[in-house]
Amino acid sequence: MAKRKTIDLVKELRHKHILEHVEEYRKTGDARALEDIDAVNEYYDDVLLDLHATSMVQKFQNYS
Repeated sequence: MAKRKTIDLVKELRHKHILEHVEEYRKTGDARALEDIDAVNEYYDDVLLDLHATSMVQKFQNYS
């Protein structure tokens, strides 16, 4: 249950940060804001992968 809440929170934060960059692009027209969206996605992908990997390590440790 806690893992699901954490994943949902990470997804909410990703969405919030993407919207901030979209709004910045809308206001300024600066393409760097769109490039920042790629960086935000990469960052949150890494966070989610780390959560998954941590979960898998914990499962394997329980089997030891």
